[in-house]
Amino acid sequence: MGLVASFFGQLCGKEKKPEEERHLRANDRSFNLTYQYANNAIKTSKYNILTFLPRNLFEQFQRLANAYFLFLMILQQ
Repeated sequence: MGLVASFFGQLCGKEKKPEEERHLRANDRSFNLTYQYANNAIKTSKYNILTFLPRNLFEQFQRLANAYFLFLMILQQ
């Protein structure tokens, strides 16, 4: 009975094993880097220096109106 109660206690999160606990120290970078946590960096930019011009032009000329005005500019030249 004690083994079953212990299992359900761990399953519900009421009991924790000592090896599963996490300890983080504030302002102790060397200690905290010993744990391999996931990187939470978020990249929100879709351009970099090399891909700005090709990607931007591709996206602009996918629109029919922009392609139309480019065609008119070429005809005028």
